[in-house]
Amino acid sequence: MSRHENFERPAYELEERLVKALEGIERILHRLIERHPATAASISQISGGTMGVPFGIVLGNTGQFQVTLSPSNGAITPSTAKWTCDDPSATITPDATGLLLAVATTTADTATSLNLGWSAMNTAVPPVLITAPSVNVPLTGAAGGTVPATAAAIGQLG
Repeated sequence: MSRHENFERPAYELEERLVKALEGIERILHRLIERHPATAASISQISGGTMGVPFGIVLGNTGQFQVTLSPSNGAITPSTAKWTCDDPSATITPDATGLLLAVATTTADTATSLNLGWSAMNTAVPPVLITAPSVNVPLTGAAGGTVPATAAAIGQLG
């Protein structure tokens, strides 16, 4: 059979062969994803801390956090990733992957710490909920170690 005879076959035969080939590729890709579902996760801070405070956010600044999956090539369904924060004054902004989070604080926040949580469904069949242990993040005074003044008094020197 020559290469030109393939073009003479009815279009539906070629379409059927193409559909079968694509289905085979889909099965292979699905098996690859199934082999590496995430089984555990942990939260860590990647920026926003202060010198001497290895884990925390200076009020009025933003801290960056990430989830590390186990195994290291573990997979989740990004649309199912959910971050939680118990400080109503903090603003949380996850990225599209669901693995990174920005936590913005205000100088007016009265909390001394906040708790972050994370969960997502892995790519196993059927999917399994993966939950990272909650992390307590200290909130420290304003940048430079100062706290905004709330009152003033006038006194005589000498």
